Amino acid sequence: MSLTKPFAALMLAIALAALCLAALGLTSVRGNAQDWQAPPRSGQVILAAGFTPDPYTVSVEGGGDIQASARLGDECASHISAAPSFSLTYNAGTFPLSIEAQGSDNIALLIRAPDGVWHCETAAGSRPLTTFNPPQSGQYDVWLGHSRSGATVSARLNISEF
Repeated sequence: MSLTKPFAALMLAIALAALCLAALGLTSVRGNAQDWQAPPRSGQVILAAGFTPDPYTVSVEGGGDIQASARLGDECASHISAAPSFSLTYNAGTFPLSIEAQGSDNIALLIRAPDGVWHCETAAGSRPLTTFNPPQSGQYDVWLGHSRSGATVSARLNISEF
């Protein structure tokens, strides 16, 4: 009987240590990943199918020190911030929805669609474009990335149904 109490105390200590380590791991992952719930750096807009003017354009800032490839794989070699660059709430119609970034070389366009699926376009050059056909209604969170860690990048975001 006297062996049971020390064993129970040891098991409790191990369980508490595991919980502490898990909490630390979750904190560091959350602090070093894309956070689609964070306030967007360059604003947000609500658009419905048939919006005018088309394209809707806005200046956005992006870049950062988080490697997007950690979530999206090696095909998305870009650096971003935790918070999105821009957020679009969209009420879909029948036309495709296109989101394009126009900026300097080495930029990437990362989008979290309303269904939670991530899209990454790192087209060579300065105009990455992603088209949703058919589009979904809901929130599209947009990150503008750069190939260099820590770099800040500016671009014009074009949102269009044409």
